[in-house]
Amino acid sequence: MRTPAGPVRSLTQLCRTVRAAVVLLHRADRRRCALVATLHLLSAGLLVAQVLAGRAALHGVLAADQGESGVRDVVLPLAVLAACGAAASLCTPLLALHHRLLGEQAQRTAYDQILDVTSTVDLERFDDPAFFDHLQRVQTHAVERPLQLAHNVMQLAGGTAAIAGLTLALAALHPLLVPLLAVTGVPLLLVSRHSGWAEFRFAVSQSTTARLRLHLRAVLLGRAEAPEVRAFALQAPFRARYDELCDRYLGDLHALVRRRQRQAALAGLINAGVATATMLVLLLALVHDRIALADAGAAMLAVRLLATRIDATFGALTALFENAHFLTDLHRFSALAPAAGRPPQAAAPPGRLAVLQAHHLGYRYPGAPRPALDGVHLTLRRGETIGLVGENGSGKSTLAMLLAGLLTPAAGTVTWNGTDLACYDPEALRRRIAVVFPDAVRYAMSAHDNIALGHHSDRADVIRSARAAGADTVVGRLPDGYDTILSSEYAGGRDLSDGQWQRITLARAFHRDAELIILDEPATALDPRAEHDLFASVRTLFADRTVVVISHRLANVRAADRIIVLAGGRVAEEGDHDTLMAAGGPYAALFTLQAQGYGVAVSEHP
Repeated sequence: MRTPAGPVRSLTQLCRTVRAAVVLLHRADRRRCALVATLHLLSAGLLVAQVLAGRAALHGVLAADQGESGVRDVVLPLAVLAACGAAASLCTPLLALHHRLLGEQAQRTAYDQILDVTSTVDLERFDDPAFFDHLQRVQTHAVERPLQLAHNVMQLAGGTAAIAGLTLALAALHPLLVPLLAVTGVPLLLVSRHSGWAEFRFAVSQSTTARLRLHLRAVLLGRAEAPEVRAFALQAPFRARYDELCDRYLGDLHALVRRRQRQAALAGLINAGVATATMLVLLLALVHDRIALADAGAAMLAVRLLATRIDATFGALTALFENAHFLTDLHRFSALAPAAGRPPQAAAPPGRLAVLQAHHLGYRYPGAPRPALDGVHLTLRRGETIGLVGENGSGKSTLAMLLAGLLTPAAGTVTWNGTDLACYDPEALRRRIAVVFPDAVRYAMSAHDNIALGHHSDRADVIRSARAAGADTVVGRLPDGYDTILSSEYAGGRDLSDGQWQRITLARAFHRDAELIILDEPATALDPRAEHDLFASVRTLFADRTVVVISHRLANVRAADRIIVLAGGRVAEEGDHDTLMAAGGPYAALFTLQAQGYGVAVSEHP
């Protein structure tokens, strides 16, 4: 990882960061952004006005003491000074309130960018550890960094305006003080730059262990994990591992804090040295009658205000350099989203699905030593029920994901009525396909929403889907029927058993009215009678559609029109049950083994 090089490059980086931050804030809320900037400029102007009004008031007081002017010459500058102070006091809480709102909106904008990526990137990304490290990093810092960034940018803008105004006022009072204060900018800039870079390097180095630490915390806190954690007595070993990771993180953090403290001490020494030198210059000028007493007093006030503003501004600058790297990291993550300029795609396949084909299909997961699929060729026709079987790791679920357009083939194509799936809009295509996964998500929403899944559906349609899947009896036992939240973590909610959840997930597939239905182990949690009834009714429920059923229990697919057997990522054999049994190949061996496990002779099941 390269480190930044020199003040000039730092200034260039700063300009780019400010520009990117302003773009983010402008996108979040351009009107509030303008309002906050105006308030900062007003606050800076009020500081300069206070210095000038204070100088005028001091001149008036000294002149009145010597009998050279009256009280009237003192009242007006004092009134201006009081008015400026009151206005500045009003600006402070207003700035704080609008900073908070702007920061929250910037946070929302940053999260929108993250969600735009995670909801549109290819599914392969979720098998890439580097993607998860990057996601964890931007997700963690998207909570706090935009809030800080909004404050930093506006504080820098207001501080710069205040410094410029106070510098001009100081130049009018004693020009020699201006270059003295300007010299301090370079070392403070370098300190700010190195502090920000160190913070970002620390975050990158912690990405992987932070994910593991958060995972262990979720396991130790989680309700779903609690029974297994107790059954296997995992509290102590998991807690020890969690404590070890926390101790390592805190040790690294302490080392970072010590480095940052040294840098902060250096910045403090620079500020103290400049303040001392400035006061000496003013004192010498006053002793040698090179500056009037009132001007010296106003200059001291300006220097004091300027020192405070410089300290705050370079504090904001340090934070801005730090946040700059996280902002760049967010932009790199945002760039992972699919490009908007891709070739135009057809909205959806024309007509109903007649033939779905896989041509020499291949796929390898990121980092895997060998392909999950290699040279698969098959044809699925409308109205067919296809059984997809094979041992664990044979590629069944991977093939299902490719057929559904959820994964992009590494080799070969999947065609819908002769046209490559890549030619169609993915969202429009997926509305024509229904997939039931073995580990389907259990949404903490109502039973109605769990079946409809975001589609605005009439209750009657949802009930029909539930009835087709046998889920209507499950919902009928709930206290509020289809309006019951399916989670006991919410008031009035209820938990379902695994088998009841499987009925709900099957109802989702029925509700989509899809042309291609993929059932990946759809009955693992059903009792034997419910399982038998489900597979016996598949052909009726999905009449005139293409159905792919993945199951380890071969008795569930024996009635399929065709059975495709996968082994090692390839099609080992294909045919109906009788043909495959007669062939005496892998299917016959597996079926015989399972039948013997139930104490049933294969001859009883011709």
